[in-house]
Amino acid sequence: AIWVRVGQDEAKRRFMNRSQCLTCKTVFMNRNIKTCPHCGGEVKPRTYDTPEAIDNRINHFWASTVNLLEWYRGLGRLVEVNGEQQDAHVFEDIKRGLAPYMVVQAEAMDEA
Repeated sequence: AIWVRVGQDEAKRRFMNRSQCLTCKTVFMNRNIKTCPHCGGEVKPRTYDTPEAIDNRINHFWASTVNLLEWYRGLGRLVEVNGEQQDAHVFEDIKRGLAPYMVVQAEAMDEA
């Protein structure tokens, strides 16, 4: 399992900044976009990204998902990545975290 860790304040900020094209449904991480560059449709903030709804989603995550993360951690199968760094660094950390599992998979394929 991969856990891209983002603090609660950062997660809320990201949720509150999202918007979506009403036509093609592309999601943007910027509420300043008014016209979709893909289809020309109107872009609006997502109606369900309200502060209350975001708080509920974050609370639900902590109430329901943390136990699963601990289970994977106990198995030694949890890759944790700092999600508050640049996208390219997040991607590199995920690749680095998964590399040991890829070697095992490649070795298993060689034995088959």
